[in-house]
Amino acid sequence: MAHIQCWAHKLNINASLWGLYLPELNMCVSNVKNAFLNSRKRKHSTLNTKKNAKLFPSHVMTRWYSWFHSVEYIAEYLEDLIEFLTGVDSGVSAEYFTNLIEQLRACNHSVLC
Repeated sequence: MAHIQCWAHKLNINASLWGLYLPELNMCVSNVKNAFLNSRKRKHSTLNTKKNAKLFPSHVMTRWYSWFHSVEYIAEYLEDLIEFLTGVDSGVSAEYFTNLIEQLRACNHSVLC
């Protein structure tokens, strides 16, 4: 008996390879995820800044297409993310956010266009 995978599973396997072939974009997705990962206040502050804003869809390896949803979010809300992260009171991690903003601007010019 031959094993035949469903098409959705095949598509997900192919989609998971995109992060490997686009390392700069994958790093942007990971760093934006880390910026919002353990801060409930920061997550909900983004909702208060824009009327139609959504929470960042965190990339999770076991959730299908979550990487693409994260990339779509970054592409759609890039300027808003940069504006928000510029105004974040980060204290100890100020250098991290400065580097993240520079990385997002670089991703905007090289990958997302």
